[in-house]
Amino acid sequence: RLYHADAYRLTSLDELAALGLEDLAGTEAVIALEWADRFAGLIPPTAILIEIESIDESRRRLHLRGPETVVRGMAAFMSTD
Repeated sequence: RLYHADAYRLTSLDELAALGLEDLAGTEAVIALEWADRFAGLIPPTAILIEIESIDESRRRLHLRGPETVVRGMAAFMSTD
């Protein structure tokens, strides 16, 4: 399962906790959290971080960070070269 949440308008840890994402930790769920850097201290070391950089109006560049083997596999899969 894939779960998506947006932390952009969250202003506290209580609001983040109210989303119930902790209940999904340790399951086979994938949690996509936009604006996760607002709560950077809570991001687990196993997380895969994807930063989207705008190059121009129609192109984007993805920056991947996380466990090396996973990131390399994702980069190879998404490569257009």
